[in-house]
Amino acid sequence: MYRPYAPFIGAVSTTACSGRWFVIHGSNFYIGASVAIRTFTLVARACFNTLVIGVIVIIRMLKKVVLSITVASLCLLIILLNAVTPTSIGPFGVLAVFAFAYLSLLGVMTFFVFYISRIVTHLSAAFTVKKPIQALSFKKSYYYSTIIAAAPIMLIGLQSVGSIGFYELLLVAIFVIIGCVYITKRTH
Repeated sequence: MYRPYAPFIGAVSTTACSGRWFVIHGSNFYIGASVAIRTFTLVARACFNTLVIGVIVIIRMLKKVVLSITVASLCLLIILLNAVTPTSIGPFGVLAVFAFAYLSLLGVMTFFVFYISRIVTHLSAAFTVKKPIQALSFKKSYYYSTIIAAAPIMLIGLQSVGSIGFYELLLVAIFVIIGCVYITKRTH
């Protein structure tokens, strides 16, 4: 069986191809990208690795991040609502009010769902014999809260365009149920 030998990789130092990578594989000679592109690739890979490490740190510190975002958005929402009038706020201000309200509700609902699941687990331990109910992790509570916190914001938006009736409440409830079922299926 023929096994080609490993390619030899090096850098060209002639004036015609200065700063370029080359590969010799068998009797073939390949001149590759310049050293600047290789340096850019190394820098991009280092930035990506730093980003991945940052995401891992944020996931491990999810409680602190959610708490700080909730407090900051609640403070900004209070300042925004006290500083401007509804007629002078403009479209960007309305968007900011809805975004800050959603972020505030998201944090409150995350902690609410997390601690309610702990309480239910603790209280149901006396009634379940075979398989006890497991409490939700904070990450899962956060996932469910992203859908649950959107419901009041949607209702406020629906109220601003017209009145809220049974049909609108039913549509929002169906949205929340479908979202929670989707999260349940994707996280198991």
